[in-house]
Amino acid sequence: MKKEFSSKGWFIITILVVIMISALVTNCVPPSDTSEAELTVMKARRDSLRKANYNKCAFKMSNGDQYKLQGQWQKSIENYRKVMELGCTEDFASNLFKDMASCYNKLGENDSAIWAVKEALVYLPTDIYFMKLLVYYYEKAGDLDAVVKEYEKINTLFPNNTEYMFSLADYYFQVGRYNEEIALLETILSIDPGNKKADLAIISAYEASGIDPIERYKAVYMKDKLNATNGYRYGKALFDASEYDKAISVLSESKSNNSNNRSIIELLAKSYDYKGMPEKALEVYEDLARKYPNDLKILIKVTELNVNFSHFKKALEFANRSVKLPGNKGDAYKSRGDVYYAIADDCFGKKEKIDHNDKFVFHMAYEDYKKALANGNNSVKHKMQQMKKNEMIISGRSDYFLAPAACKVSSNEYKPLGDCYSWITRTVKVK
Repeated sequence: MKKEFSSKGWFIITILVVIMISALVTNCVPPSDTSEAELTVMKARRDSLRKANYNKCAFKMSNGDQYKLQGQWQKSIENYRKVMELGCTEDFASNLFKDMASCYNKLGENDSAIWAVKEALVYLPTDIYFMKLLVYYYEKAGDLDAVVKEYEKINTLFPNNTEYMFSLADYYFQVGRYNEEIALLETILSIDPGNKKADLAIISAYEASGIDPIERYKAVYMKDKLNATNGYRYGKALFDASEYDKAISVLSESKSNNSNNRSIIELLAKSYDYKGMPEKALEVYEDLARKYPNDLKILIKVTELNVNFSHFKKALEFANRSVKLPGNKGDAYKSRGDVYYAIADDCFGKKEKIDHNDKFVFHMAYEDYKKALANGNNSVKHKMQQMKKNEMIISGRSDYFLAPAACKVSSNEYKPLGDCYSWITRTVKVK
Protein backbone atom coordinates (compact mmCIF):
# COMPACT_ATOMS: atom_id res chain seq x y z
CA MET A 1 0.00 0.00 0.00
CA LYS A 2 2.84 2.37 0.88
CA LYS A 3 4.65 1.59 -2.37
CA GLU A 4 1.56 2.30 -4.48
CA PHE A 5 1.08 5.66 -2.75
CA SER A 6 4.68 6.63 -3.42
CA SER A 7 4.33 6.09 -7.19
CA LYS A 8 1.23 8.19 -7.34
CA GLY A 9 2.95 10.93 -5.35
CA TRP A 10 5.86 11.12 -7.76
CA PHE A 11 3.47 11.25 -10.67
CA ILE A 12 1.59 14.19 -9.17
CA ILE A 13 4.85 16.03 -8.41
CA THR A 14 6.03 15.56 -12.02
CA ILE A 15 2.77 17.01 -13.36
CA LEU A 16 3.06 20.03 -11.07
CA VAL A 17 6.65 20.71 -12.16
CA VAL A 18 5.63 20.65 -15.84
CA ILE A 19 2.79 23.09 -15.14
CA MET A 20 5.11 25.45 -13.26
CA ILE A 21 7.70 25.41 -16.05
CA SER A 22 5.00 26.13 -18.62
CA ALA A 23 3.78 29.01 -16.55
CA LEU A 24 7.28 30.47 -16.30
CA VAL A 25 7.83 30.23 -20.05
CA THR A 26 4.46 31.83 -20.70
CA ASN A 27 5.26 34.72 -18.37
CA CYS A 28 8.67 35.33 -19.98
CA VAL A 29 7.25 35.59 -23.49
CA PRO A 30 3.69 36.86 -23.15
CA PRO A 31 1.38 36.68 -26.17
CA SER A 32 0.88 39.97 -28.03
CA ASP A 33 -2.78 40.09 -27.00
CA THR A 34 -1.83 40.03 -23.34
CA SER A 35 0.79 42.79 -23.84
CA GLU A 36 -1.70 45.10 -25.51
CA ALA A 37 -4.16 44.42 -22.75
CA GLU A 38 -1.57 45.30 -20.17
CA LEU A 39 -0.75 48.52 -21.96
CA THR A 40 -4.42 49.40 -22.00
CA VAL A 41 -4.65 48.72 -18.28
CA MET A 42 -1.51 50.80 -17.62
CA LYS A 43 -2.89 53.70 -19.64
CA ALA A 44 -6.20 53.47 -17.83
CA ARG A 45 -4.42 53.55 -14.48
CA ARG A 46 -2.31 56.51 -15.61
CA ASP A 47 -5.38 58.39 -16.83
CA SER A 48 -7.11 57.61 -13.57
CA LEU A 49 -4.11 58.91 -11.65
CA ARG A 50 -4.05 62.08 -13.76
CA LYS A 51 -7.71 62.72 -13.08
CA ALA A 52 -7.32 62.04 -9.40
CA ASN A 53 -4.30 64.36 -9.12
CA TYR A 54 -5.36 67.04 -11.61
CA ASN A 55 -6.33 69.60 -8.96
CA LYS A 56 -3.09 68.97 -7.06
CA CYS A 57 -1.15 69.43 -10.30
CA ALA A 58 -2.99 72.63 -11.14
CA PHE A 59 -2.15 73.90 -7.66
CA LYS A 60 1.54 73.04 -8.11
CA MET A 61 1.56 74.75 -11.51
CA SER A 62 0.06 77.85 -9.91
CA ASN A 63 2.66 77.76 -7.15
CA GLY A 64 5.43 77.41 -9.71
CA ASP A 65 4.10 80.38 -11.65
CA GLN A 66 3.97 82.52 -8.49
CA TYR A 67 7.54 81.65 -7.56
CA LYS A 68 8.53 82.43 -11.14
CA LEU A 69 7.01 85.92 -10.86
CA GLN A 70 9.01 86.42 -7.67
CA GLY A 71 12.21 85.34 -9.37
CA GLN A 72 12.56 82.23 -7.19
CA TRP A 73 13.54 80.01 -10.08
CA GLN A 74 14.60 76.93 -8.11
CA LYS A 75 11.33 76.80 -6.13
CA SER A 76 9.42 77.15 -9.39
CA ILE A 77 11.30 74.16 -10.80
CA GLU A 78 10.57 72.09 -7.68
CA ASN A 79 6.83 72.70 -8.11
CA TYR A 80 6.95 71.92 -11.83
CA ARG A 81 8.78 68.66 -11.14
CA LYS A 82 6.10 67.76 -8.60
CA VAL A 83 3.56 68.04 -11.41
CA MET A 84 5.55 65.43 -13.33
CA GLU A 85 5.73 63.16 -10.27
CA LEU A 86 1.95 63.37 -9.84
CA GLY A 87 1.55 62.04 -13.37
CA CYS A 88 0.10 65.19 -14.93
CA THR A 89 2.87 65.93 -17.44
CA GLU A 90 0.64 65.28 -20.46
CA ASP A 91 -2.06 67.69 -19.23
CA PHE A 92 0.32 70.59 -18.67
CA ALA A 93 3.14 69.75 -21.12
CA SER A 94 3.20 73.03 -23.04
CA ASN A 95 3.26 75.52 -20.16
CA LEU A 96 5.10 73.13 -17.84
CA PHE A 97 8.18 72.68 -20.01
CA LYS A 98 8.17 76.21 -21.39
CA ASP A 99 8.24 77.67 -17.87
CA MET A 100 10.68 75.05 -16.61
CA ALA A 101 13.09 75.81 -19.46
CA SER A 102 12.75 79.53 -18.73
CA CYS A 103 13.64 78.98 -15.06
CA TYR A 104 16.68 76.88 -15.93
CA ASN A 105 17.73 79.60 -18.35
CA LYS A 106 17.47 82.21 -15.59
CA LEU A 107 19.66 80.02 -13.40
CA GLY A 108 22.22 79.77 -16.21
CA GLU A 109 21.65 76.02 -16.56
CA ASN A 110 21.48 75.82 -20.34
CA ASP A 111 21.83 72.02 -20.49
CA SER A 112 18.83 71.62 -18.17
CA ALA A 113 16.86 74.08 -20.31
CA ILE A 114 17.67 71.91 -23.34
CA TRP A 115 16.49 68.82 -21.41
CA ALA A 116 13.16 70.55 -20.58
CA VAL A 117 12.54 71.49 -24.22
CA LYS A 118 13.40 67.96 -25.38
CA GLU A 119 10.90 66.59 -22.85
CA ALA A 120 8.26 68.93 -24.26
CA LEU A 121 8.92 67.54 -27.74
CA VAL A 122 8.25 64.01 -26.46
CA TYR A 123 4.67 65.10 -25.85
CA LEU A 124 4.47 67.72 -28.60
CA PRO A 125 6.78 66.39 -31.33
CA THR A 126 5.66 68.82 -34.07
CA ASP A 127 5.28 71.95 -31.97
CA ILE A 128 7.23 74.59 -33.88
CA TYR A 129 7.55 76.82 -30.81
CA PHE A 130 9.50 74.17 -28.91
CA MET A 131 11.49 73.21 -31.99
CA LYS A 132 12.63 76.81 -32.41
CA LEU A 133 13.21 77.11 -28.66
CA LEU A 134 15.52 74.10 -28.81
CA VAL A 135 17.42 75.82 -31.63
CA TYR A 136 17.73 78.92 -29.45
CA TYR A 137 19.27 77.02 -26.53
CA TYR A 138 21.59 75.03 -28.81
CA GLU A 139 22.77 78.26 -30.42
CA LYS A 140 23.25 79.79 -26.99
CA ALA A 141 25.44 76.82 -26.12
CA GLY A 142 27.42 77.39 -29.32
CA ASP A 143 26.43 74.02 -30.74
CA LEU A 144 25.72 75.01 -34.34
CA ASP A 145 25.86 71.42 -35.56
CA ALA A 146 22.93 70.62 -33.27
CA VAL A 147 21.16 73.74 -34.52
CA VAL A 148 21.54 72.53 -38.10
CA LYS A 149 20.11 69.10 -37.21
CA GLU A 150 17.08 70.68 -35.55
CA TYR A 151 16.42 72.97 -38.52
CA GLU A 152 16.73 69.97 -40.83
CA LYS A 153 13.97 68.32 -38.77
CA ILE A 154 11.88 71.48 -39.01
CA ASN A 155 12.29 71.56 -42.79
CA THR A 156 11.32 67.89 -43.01
CA LEU A 157 8.15 68.54 -41.00
CA PHE A 158 7.33 71.78 -42.84
CA PRO A 159 8.53 71.34 -46.44
CA ASN A 160 8.59 74.27 -48.88
CA ASN A 161 8.43 76.83 -46.08
CA THR A 162 10.92 79.37 -47.41
CA GLU A 163 11.30 81.08 -44.03
CA TYR A 164 12.57 77.86 -42.42
CA MET A 165 14.59 77.03 -45.52
CA PHE A 166 16.37 80.39 -45.34
CA SER A 167 17.14 79.83 -41.66
CA LEU A 168 18.68 76.45 -42.41
CA ALA A 169 20.62 77.91 -45.35
CA ASP A 170 22.01 80.60 -43.07
CA TYR A 171 23.18 78.01 -40.54
CA TYR A 172 24.69 75.91 -43.34
CA PHE A 173 26.68 79.04 -44.24
CA GLN A 174 27.81 79.53 -40.65
CA VAL A 175 29.13 75.96 -40.34
CA GLY A 176 30.76 76.06 -43.78
CA ARG A 177 28.44 73.60 -45.52
CA TYR A 178 28.25 75.71 -48.67
CA ASN A 179 27.20 72.97 -51.08
CA GLU A 180 24.15 72.13 -48.98
CA GLU A 181 23.39 75.84 -48.65
CA ILE A 182 23.56 76.37 -52.42
CA ALA A 183 21.35 73.32 -53.07
CA LEU A 184 18.77 74.56 -50.57
CA LEU A 185 18.78 78.07 -52.01
CA GLU A 186 18.33 76.62 -55.49
CA THR A 187 15.26 74.80 -54.13
CA ILE A 188 13.94 78.11 -52.82
CA LEU A 189 14.43 79.61 -56.27
CA SER A 190 12.56 76.73 -57.84
CA ILE A 191 9.65 77.61 -55.54
CA ASP A 192 10.05 81.38 -55.92
CA PRO A 193 12.12 82.20 -59.05
CA GLY A 194 12.11 85.93 -58.34
CA ASN A 195 13.50 85.64 -54.84
CA LYS A 196 16.34 88.20 -54.80
CA LYS A 197 17.41 87.29 -51.29
CA ALA A 198 18.14 83.73 -52.42
CA ASP A 199 20.05 84.98 -55.47
CA LEU A 200 22.31 87.16 -53.35
CA ALA A 201 22.76 84.44 -50.72
CA ILE A 202 23.91 81.95 -53.37
CA ILE A 203 26.50 84.45 -54.57
CA SER A 204 27.81 84.84 -51.03
CA ALA A 205 28.01 81.06 -50.69
CA TYR A 206 29.98 80.81 -53.94
CA GLU A 207 32.37 83.49 -52.74
CA ALA A 208 32.82 81.86 -49.34
CA SER A 209 33.57 78.50 -50.93
CA GLY A 210 36.16 80.02 -53.26
CA ILE A 211 34.14 79.37 -56.41
CA ASP A 212 34.09 82.08 -59.10
CA PRO A 213 30.60 83.54 -58.83
CA ILE A 214 30.66 85.56 -62.05
CA GLU A 215 28.20 83.30 -63.84
CA ARG A 216 25.87 83.51 -60.87
CA TYR A 217 26.17 87.31 -60.84
CA LYS A 218 25.39 87.28 -64.53
CA ALA A 219 22.31 85.10 -64.06
CA VAL A 220 21.00 87.39 -61.32
CA TYR A 221 21.66 90.49 -63.41
CA MET A 222 19.98 89.07 -66.50
CA LYS A 223 16.85 88.37 -64.42
CA ASP A 224 16.54 91.98 -63.33
CA LYS A 225 18.70 94.55 -65.09
CA LEU A 226 16.87 97.43 -63.44
CA ASN A 227 18.17 96.44 -60.01
CA ALA A 228 21.20 98.60 -59.15
CA THR A 229 22.70 96.04 -56.78
CA ASN A 230 22.60 93.36 -59.46
CA GLY A 231 24.37 95.59 -61.97
CA TYR A 232 26.99 96.75 -59.51
CA ARG A 233 27.84 93.26 -58.20
CA TYR A 234 28.12 91.77 -61.68
CA GLY A 235 30.20 94.74 -62.87
CA LYS A 236 32.41 94.54 -59.77
CA ALA A 237 32.99 90.81 -60.31
CA LEU A 238 34.04 91.49 -63.90
CA PHE A 239 36.26 94.38 -62.80
CA ASP A 240 37.95 92.23 -60.13
CA ALA A 241 38.59 89.62 -62.82
CA SER A 242 40.24 92.34 -64.99
CA GLU A 243 37.53 91.91 -67.61
CA TYR A 244 37.26 95.66 -68.09
CA ASP A 245 35.52 95.63 -71.47
CA LYS A 246 32.68 93.49 -70.09
CA ALA A 247 32.58 95.54 -66.89
CA ILE A 248 32.23 98.75 -68.89
CA SER A 249 29.43 97.24 -70.96
CA VAL A 250 27.47 96.02 -67.91
CA LEU A 251 28.05 99.15 -65.83
CA SER A 252 27.14 101.47 -68.71
CA GLU A 253 23.85 99.63 -69.16
CA SER A 254 23.23 99.62 -65.43
CA LYS A 255 24.04 103.35 -65.25
CA SER A 256 21.40 104.05 -67.89
CA ASN A 257 18.84 102.32 -65.65
CA ASN A 258 20.19 103.85 -62.41
CA SER A 259 21.48 107.24 -63.48
CA ASN A 260 22.01 108.55 -59.94
CA ASN A 261 23.70 105.50 -58.44
CA ARG A 262 27.09 106.74 -57.30
CA SER A 263 28.63 103.28 -56.78
CA ILE A 264 27.85 102.23 -60.35
CA ILE A 265 29.11 105.50 -61.86
CA GLU A 266 32.35 105.49 -59.86
CA LEU A 267 33.06 101.86 -60.78
CA LEU A 268 32.37 102.66 -64.43
CA ALA A 269 34.86 105.54 -64.29
CA LYS A 270 37.40 103.28 -62.59
CA SER A 271 36.87 100.61 -65.25
CA TYR A 272 37.58 103.16 -68.00
CA ASP A 273 40.70 104.26 -66.13
CA TYR A 274 42.04 100.70 -65.75
CA LYS A 275 41.21 99.96 -69.35
CA GLY A 276 43.48 102.86 -70.34
CA MET A 277 40.66 105.21 -71.33
CA PRO A 278 41.22 108.18 -68.96
CA GLU A 279 39.26 110.58 -71.17
CA LYS A 280 36.14 108.45 -70.74
CA ALA A 281 36.88 108.15 -67.02
CA LEU A 282 37.03 111.93 -66.72
CA GLU A 283 33.79 112.28 -68.66
CA VAL A 284 32.00 109.94 -66.24
CA TYR A 285 33.45 111.66 -63.17
CA GLU A 286 32.40 115.07 -64.44
CA ASP A 287 28.90 113.70 -64.92
CA LEU A 288 29.03 112.50 -61.33
CA ALA A 289 30.20 115.95 -60.18
CA ARG A 290 27.17 117.52 -61.84
CA LYS A 291 24.90 115.14 -59.95
CA TYR A 292 26.70 115.67 -56.64
CA PRO A 293 27.98 119.28 -56.80
CA ASN A 294 28.67 119.41 -53.06
CA ASP A 295 30.57 116.15 -52.78
CA LEU A 296 34.14 117.10 -51.92
CA LYS A 297 35.72 113.75 -52.84
CA ILE A 298 34.20 113.82 -56.30
CA LEU A 299 35.29 117.42 -56.93
CA ILE A 300 38.84 116.58 -55.84
CA LYS A 301 38.90 113.53 -58.12
CA VAL A 302 37.68 115.57 -61.10
CA THR A 303 40.30 118.22 -60.29
CA GLU A 304 43.05 115.59 -60.25
CA LEU A 305 42.00 114.07 -63.59
CA ASN A 306 41.83 117.47 -65.27
CA VAL A 307 45.33 118.26 -64.01
CA ASN A 308 46.54 114.99 -65.51
CA PHE A 309 45.20 116.15 -68.88
CA SER A 310 46.65 119.67 -68.38
CA HIS A 311 43.11 121.04 -68.35
CA PHE A 312 44.24 123.65 -65.85
CA LYS A 313 41.38 126.11 -66.21
CA LYS A 314 38.78 123.42 -65.64
CA ALA A 315 40.84 121.92 -62.82
CA LEU A 316 41.04 125.29 -61.08
CA GLU A 317 37.29 125.76 -61.49
CA PHE A 318 36.59 122.51 -59.59
CA ALA A 319 39.32 123.26 -57.03
CA ASN A 320 37.80 126.66 -56.24
CA ARG A 321 34.45 124.95 -55.66
CA SER A 322 36.12 122.49 -53.30
CA VAL A 323 37.60 125.09 -50.95
CA LYS A 324 34.20 126.75 -50.57
CA LEU A 325 32.58 123.58 -49.26
CA PRO A 326 32.38 122.73 -45.56
CA GLY A 327 34.17 119.64 -44.39
CA ASN A 328 37.73 118.53 -45.02
CA LYS A 329 39.45 121.83 -45.79
CA GLY A 330 42.87 120.18 -45.57
CA ASP A 331 42.22 118.03 -48.64
CA ALA A 332 40.45 120.85 -50.49
CA TYR A 333 43.35 123.30 -50.11
CA LYS A 334 45.89 120.63 -51.01
CA SER A 335 43.90 119.89 -54.18
CA ARG A 336 43.90 123.55 -55.22
CA GLY A 337 47.56 123.87 -54.31
CA ASP A 338 48.30 120.95 -56.61
CA VAL A 339 46.56 122.77 -59.46
CA TYR A 340 48.65 125.94 -59.05
CA TYR A 341 51.81 123.87 -58.65
CA ALA A 342 51.01 121.96 -61.88
CA ILE A 343 50.32 125.21 -63.78
CA ALA A 344 53.64 126.74 -62.74
CA ASP A 345 55.57 123.51 -63.26
CA ASP A 346 54.14 123.12 -66.76
CA CYS A 347 55.09 126.66 -67.74
CA PHE A 348 58.49 126.54 -66.03
CA GLY A 349 59.28 123.30 -67.87
CA LYS A 350 59.09 125.13 -71.18
CA LYS A 351 61.83 127.63 -70.20
CA GLU A 352 65.47 127.50 -69.25
CA LYS A 353 65.05 128.96 -65.78
CA ILE A 354 62.43 130.04 -63.27
CA ASP A 355 61.25 133.67 -63.30
CA HIS A 356 59.10 135.85 -61.06
CA ASN A 357 55.87 134.91 -62.82
CA ASP A 358 56.56 131.25 -62.09
CA LYS A 359 57.41 132.10 -58.49
CA PHE A 360 54.15 134.00 -58.04
CA VAL A 361 52.13 130.95 -59.09
CA PHE A 362 54.28 128.53 -57.09
CA HIS A 363 53.73 130.91 -54.17
CA MET A 364 49.96 130.56 -54.64
CA ALA A 365 50.40 126.81 -54.37
CA TYR A 366 52.56 127.30 -51.27
CA GLU A 367 49.88 129.47 -49.64
CA ASP A 368 47.26 126.77 -50.24
CA TYR A 369 49.58 124.11 -48.85
CA LYS A 370 50.03 126.21 -45.71
CA LYS A 371 46.25 126.29 -45.27
CA ALA A 372 46.06 122.56 -45.93
CA LEU A 373 48.68 121.94 -43.25
CA ALA A 374 46.82 124.21 -40.82
CA ASN A 375 43.70 122.13 -41.45
CA GLY A 376 45.40 118.84 -40.63
CA ASN A 377 46.78 117.64 -43.96
CA ASN A 378 50.39 116.77 -43.14
CA SER A 379 51.10 115.25 -46.55
CA VAL A 380 52.06 118.69 -47.91
CA LYS A 381 54.82 119.35 -45.39
CA HIS A 382 57.68 117.78 -47.40
CA LYS A 383 56.62 119.52 -50.60
CA MET A 384 56.55 122.88 -48.83
CA GLN A 385 60.07 122.33 -47.50
CA GLN A 386 61.35 121.50 -50.98
CA MET A 387 59.69 124.56 -52.51
CA LYS A 388 61.30 126.80 -49.93
CA LYS A 389 64.68 125.10 -50.21
CA ASN A 390 64.70 125.42 -54.03
CA GLU A 391 63.63 129.09 -53.88
CA MET A 392 60.43 128.43 -55.80
CA ILE A 393 58.42 130.96 -53.76
CA ILE A 394 58.55 134.68 -53.00
CA SER A 395 60.61 134.69 -49.81
CA GLY A 396 63.10 137.54 -49.75
CA ARG A 397 63.15 141.32 -50.17
CA SER A 398 65.06 140.94 -53.42
CA ASP A 399 62.08 139.06 -54.91
CA TYR A 400 59.85 142.05 -54.30
CA PHE A 401 62.28 144.65 -55.65
CA LEU A 402 63.23 142.65 -58.74
CA ALA A 403 59.66 141.82 -59.70
CA PRO A 404 58.63 143.51 -62.98
CA ALA A 405 56.62 146.67 -62.47
CA ALA A 406 53.89 145.30 -64.71
CA CYS A 407 53.26 142.54 -62.17
CA LYS A 408 52.62 145.02 -59.40
CA VAL A 409 48.96 145.55 -58.56
CA SER A 410 49.57 147.63 -55.43
CA SER A 411 52.42 148.37 -53.04
CA ASN A 412 52.52 144.80 -51.74
CA GLU A 413 50.36 142.88 -54.22
CA TYR A 414 51.48 141.11 -57.41
CA LYS A 415 49.98 139.13 -60.26
CA PRO A 416 51.65 136.74 -62.74
CA LEU A 417 51.94 137.71 -66.38
CA GLY A 418 52.70 135.87 -69.63
CA ASP A 419 50.88 133.49 -71.93
CA CYS A 420 50.83 130.70 -69.30
CA TYR A 421 49.28 132.84 -66.58
CA SER A 422 47.26 135.59 -68.21
CA TRP A 423 43.97 133.89 -67.33
CA ILE A 424 44.78 133.64 -63.59
CA THR A 425 42.99 136.33 -61.59
CA ARG A 426 44.48 135.49 -58.19
CA THR A 427 47.21 137.76 -56.83
CA VAL A 428 50.00 137.33 -54.26
CA LYS A 429 50.25 139.68 -51.32
CA VAL A 430 53.61 140.00 -49.62
CA LYS A 431 54.77 141.71 -46.46
